[in-house]
Amino acid sequence: MKKIIEVLGLLLICAAVFGQQDPYYTHFMFNRQAYNPAYSGSQGGLEATLLHHSQWAGFKENLAPSTQSLGINLPFRNHGFGLQLVNDKLGYEKSVNLSLSYNYRFNIGSGTLGVGPSIGFLQKSLDGSKLTPEKANDLKIPTTNVSSLKPDYGFGFFYQNESVNNLYVGLSATHLSEEDFNYDAAAGAMVKYNGRRHYYLTAGMQFELSPVLALRPNVLMKNDGATTQFDVNADLLYKQKLRGGFAYRSGDAMSVLLGYYITPQWHLGYSYDYTLTDISNVSSGTHELVLNFVLKTTRKPKPVLNKIILTPRFLE
Repeated sequence: MKKIIEVLGLLLICAAVFGQQDPYYTHFMFNRQAYNPAYSGSQGGLEATLLHHSQWAGFKENLAPSTQSLGINLPFRNHGFGLQLVNDKLGYEKSVNLSLSYNYRFNIGSGTLGVGPSIGFLQKSLDGSKLTPEKANDLKIPTTNVSSLKPDYGFGFFYQNESVNNLYVGLSATHLSEEDFNYDAAAGAMVKYNGRRHYYLTAGMQFELSPVLALRPNVLMKNDGATTQFDVNADLLYKQKLRGGFAYRSGDAMSVLLGYYITPQWHLGYSYDYTLTDISNVSSGTHELVLNFVLKTTRKPKPVLNKIILTPRFLE
C-alpha cells in the first residue's frame, strides 16, 4: 500500500501538467482577489484575506496538496490596488505566485465595473532528490532540487451592484502568456512543464429572507481550455454573525461551510470537503480555514456653508 500511495502521488503531479494547474479554494467567495485582479478595492476599504487549504487529510505525509494564500487590497478613489501571494504544494512540486493588481472602476447605472490587470511572477520547483525512478540514472528525471521562474500576467472584469441583492459578477483570466517551465536535469536534459491559461467566471447574490436571516448563493466556473469545473454553494447568514451552508464541486467533492463574524470587520470560516472520487479510499477529507478582515472607509460629508442670499424687498 505504501508503494501504491507513492506512485499515486507522482501520478497526481503528472496529471497537474495536463489538467487545471491553479489551486482551488472552497471559500472562493471570500478569496476572489486570488483569481480576479479587477476585484481589488471593491469592498470600499482595506481588505486582507489569509487562507489555508489542507487537501486529503490522512494521505501520505508530504504528498498531499497544501495551499496557503494571502491577499491584501484597498481602494483609492476610483482605483483599486492589490497584492496576492500564493504558496501551493503538490507532492514534491512547489509553486509560488506573487502578483500586484490594479483596476479602474466605472459607474454603470447603480453599480460599478472594475477593469484591470495583474503582473508578477510564478516560480515552480521540483525536489528531485525525493523521486525514485524505476530505471536508474534516468537522465530525464532530476536528482536535485530544480526550479524555474517566469513572469505572470492576468486580467479581469468585476461588476457589483449593492442595490440589486448585493449582486456581483466577475470574469478573469490568469497566466495569459502561458509560460512553459523547464526543469534542468542531469546531462543537460530537461523536464518540461506546459503552462496553461485559466479562465474564471463567478457570480453571487444575497437575498434577505427576514430581518435576521439572509441566503447567499455563489457560483464559480473554471476552465483551462481543455476542462471545465463548476463550484456552487449557498449559506444562510443569521443576524450578521453566524453562517452555515453547503457546497458542491463537479466531479470532486461536497462540502460543509461554517463561519462566524467575530466583529463586523473580522470573519473566520471553516469548510470540510468530502471527496467523491476514489481518493476517499486513502483520505479522510479536506479542511480549509479562511480569516478575512475588512475595514471600510467612510468619507466625511462636505460641510454646508451658510450662504447669504440677497433678495429684493417687497413693500406693500
